[in-house]
Amino acid sequence: MESESATTAVAASARAALAGIATDRRRLGRRLKSQTWWTAPAQALAIAALIASPAAGVAFGMMMVSAGACLTLFGIDHLVRKQMRLVKNPGPAGPLSLMILIVLSVVMLGAFVLSIVFEVTDQRAWIVLTTAVVFVVALVSSALYDLANARELLRGC
Repeated sequence: MESESATTAVAASARAALAGIATDRRRLGRRLKSQTWWTAPAQALAIAALIASPAAGVAFGMMMVSAGACLTLFGIDHLVRKQMRLVKNPGPAGPLSLMILIVLSVVMLGAFVLSIVFEVTDQRAWIVLTTAVVFVVALVSSALYDLANARELLRGC
């Protein structure tokens, strides 16, 4: 008789824990959906500064601009986590948000290398075009990532 009540108590405890996890996922999904309006443009601007950094000179200037852009991205991340009351920013919640993150990373890396090539070959006008394209891609990708991540979190409940 005692083993049945212990099993029932364990099952009830497990159901309560799963319900708590589902509630947290829904709450986090709603927070991600209602993220502040400034995060995607601010992230896109910092990424554009990173891509345009070779125009400041391949050595010291690029290093300073890149460092400033990276610090800005970390600052934005910190502010968003603070605003969303998160200790740790969750990663991608599913395959779509992971794919968006991978595509954005590949585009950023390719554009950065391309900007360095344009700077070395003294074709600065192409750096401007590359930066503009990456700004648009980063702006759209950031917004899509947040929406996809929220949708995948909410669907997992």
